[in-house]
Amino acid sequence: MKEKIERLFSNKYFETIMMLLFVTVGLFIRLVRFGDIPHGVHQDEASAAVDALALSMYGTDKWGMRFPVHFTAWGDSQMSVLLSYCMVPFIKLFGFSTPVIRLPLLIISMLGLIALFYFVRKQSNAVLAFVTLFMMIINPWHYMQSLWSIDCNMYPHMFLIATLLLVLGFKKKWCLYLSMVVYGLSVYAYATADYSLPLFLLIVALFMVREKIIGWKEVLISIVIFVLVSLPEYITMAINVFGWETIETPFFTMPRFPESTRANDILFTNFSFKQAWANFTQYLNVVWWKGDFTFTSTTQNLGPIYHGTTFFFIIGLAVMIIRSIKCKFHNMFYNIMIAWLLLTTWVGVLTNGPVIHRINIAFYMVVIIASIGIEWIFVKSKIVFSGVMLSYAGVGLYFAYVYFIAWAPISYTYYYHDYLDAVKAAQDCDCDYYYIRTNPQIDPTDKDYYKLGEILTMYAHKMDAHYFQGLTDIQDGKEVLPYKERYIYGYVNDDVVAEYADKKVAYVIRQEEVGYFNYDDYWVGGHGKYFVVWKK
Repeated sequence: MKEKIERLFSNKYFETIMMLLFVTVGLFIRLVRFGDIPHGVHQDEASAAVDALALSMYGTDKWGMRFPVHFTAWGDSQMSVLLSYCMVPFIKLFGFSTPVIRLPLLIISMLGLIALFYFVRKQSNAVLAFVTLFMMIINPWHYMQSLWSIDCNMYPHMFLIATLLLVLGFKKKWCLYLSMVVYGLSVYAYATADYSLPLFLLIVALFMVREKIIGWKEVLISIVIFVLVSLPEYITMAINVFGWETIETPFFTMPRFPESTRANDILFTNFSFKQAWANFTQYLNVVWWKGDFTFTSTTQNLGPIYHGTTFFFIIGLAVMIIRSIKCKFHNMFYNIMIAWLLLTTWVGVLTNGPVIHRINIAFYMVVIIASIGIEWIFVKSKIVFSGVMLSYAGVGLYFAYVYFIAWAPISYTYYYHDYLDAVKAAQDCDCDYYYIRTNPQIDPTDKDYYKLGEILTMYAHKMDAHYFQGLTDIQDGKEVLPYKERYIYGYVNDDVVAEYADKKVAYVIRQEEVGYFNYDDYWVGGHGKYFVVWKK
């Protein structure tokens, strides 16, 4: 039967049409309520979008830095830039809205599905390629990450596209060199690439030289290309490690950050075996079992890859090892997959608190190896294989039910839907000042936590970067008070209400704070657990 299927798919046009049909189905199911679910916007999503808006208007981030290669973002924690730069043309074409800022990640995710198919097909057979594509179309991680925009989710797709080009480079050297460009761009997608990509490329280069696919000349050219493309990111990291000053060029800026908590996320300078082991065990649990305990990247009860997939991953890994030994490791497909597994393990060990979005480089690899296990079952028993695929189709339908019925209402809270609605509604009030709740969820003791409320407000009000920076008093086409006077972030109490009693203020508060206001003197508008209050 496998031979019959191979003959059927020997017609490249038929194979391409079937692949596009699969991808179209994958796109269709992701377009259902696209931009609406998740309800609201995540804070990192908002930060990336606000920087993209500033770039689209002025060529700077929200702080006024010209074309940075790494964002200052929250001030004490930074963000990768590639996703925001990809948002810019969409914002210019379609305006600034939640569906628009989510489009780039949806598109790159679809390109990732196409790259996945050809990456497997070029090195294996049609059965494995279509099994892998089907598994990823219904995969919870791939589905959920494609529907909202956080910077780190660019990395796995960029990596896979680069790796496909690397495989094509076995025969076409220009593809090899183009892959180095895409690998180089990947370091601007997420910071874990900084310390994982060089290891992967070193291992693969040694395999390719040993198999005489390329020579040392090609290796040297590839290194030069990768270094030239990625160097500004690595210089930025060096600037902040060694305390050098910001470097501005005519084309981009390599910044020194005033402070950073991100260094604590990587187990380098503060290495300990205890922490490394804790990271490793959490990495195993996140990737191959329950995922993490956040609500932004998984529905939790199904895990990021479906729990049963680990069983097929083990089979697939065993099949890879046995086949590699039999051919004395002369199989570049398996060599690349082994290098990819080593890369993800390296990231899992060195990244403190590995959660789904930090270890997302693993999931394409896991599904590919699990699909190798399922394809092995196909060879042994068509009946068992059919049962496995029907089971995945069934659990995929169950995931859709969980996502739309159970998880979607939860996203109202974790993506700040009602808070954003209240902040937007406050714009319609006749006021000179906004007094906005610092944290949508809780009252932290850390007074610096105003940054969460601030970035969500900037997103909701489509904040002009020059107004935020104090370079102009024009916002929404009219002259208003300077940003630092007009926008106040804090928590309401009797003293605050008394202080602003004679001023035109619109308050954004939680339900439990409504009691500070006299209904005879104030209008009160409800938005779920949040309220807008302003003077009559």
